[in-house]
Amino acid sequence: MSRRVLSEKQLESNERMRLATIYAKHLYRTDEDKIKARIRLKLPAHKSLFHALVKEHLDQHRQMPLEEVEQTFMQDLP
Repeated sequence: MSRRVLSEKQLESNERMRLATIYAKHLYRTDEDKIKARIRLKLPAHKSLFHALVKEHLDQHRQMPLEEVEQTFMQDLP
C-alpha cells in the first residue's frame, strides 16, 4: 500500500478531510465551545459532536474549489 499513487480527486478529498478535522478540533477545545456547537447543531447527547462538526464543514464547502476553501479556512481560524 505504501507504493500506491493517489489520483488528484483522492488527494483533494484527503485535503478537504484534513481541513475539516482541524476545524472540528478547533471548536472542540473548550467545554463552552462544545456546548455552543451542540446547541447550534441541535445534536442529541448520544451523537458524536466531533463527527457532526466534520460533516458540517464538509457540507458547507462541498461546492467550493479547494483553493477557495483553504483561503477562507486560513482567515477564519487563528
